[in-house]
Amino acid sequence: MFLLSVDSFAQKDQSTSVFKEVYELPAKVLSTSQQSRLQKLKQTDNFLNVTLIKVEGLAKAIKENSLDFDLPGISIKANIKTKSIDYSAKNNFIWNGTFNKGEVILINENGRTYGHIRNNGSVFDIQYLENGYAALIEYNMEKLNQIN
Repeated sequence: MFLLSVDSFAQKDQSTSVFKEVYELPAKVLSTSQQSRLQKLKQTDNFLNVTLIKVEGLAKAIKENSLDFDLPGISIKANIKTKSIDYSAKNNFIWNGTFNKGEVILINENGRTYGHIRNNGSVFDIQYLENGYAALIEYNMEKLNQIN
C-alpha cells in the first residue's frame, strides 16, 4: 500500500500541467480570510466543482508557446496553443490560447494568475486566492441556463 502511494505521488509530481491540485489542508497554505472565501465558493450550488490549485511554471509555458494542463478533479487534459499574448509589463500579461474543443484566457498581474476556460460546453474560472494558490471553479451550466 505504501509503495503504491509513493508511486502515485511521484506520478503527480511529474505532471507538466501548470495547474497542480493541492492536497494539503487549506489551513496550511491559506490565510483565514482566504480559507473562508474558498469555503463559501465550495458551498455555492452554482458550481459543480471547486478545487484548490497552485499555478506553477506558467511563464515558462508561455515562452514555449504552448501550455499543458489537466484540470484537477475534472477529466480534461489539453495541450493549448497560443492564440495571442499581450504584455503590459515584463511579467504582466493576458494570454489567450485554443485547443481542440475550447479556449483559455489567463491573466497574470504581479504574480497573481486568474482566468477563464471553456471546454465543449463546460465553463471554468480560476480565481486567485494568495501565494500562488487559486480556486478552480467549474460552473453548473445546467442550473445557470435555467435562470430566467
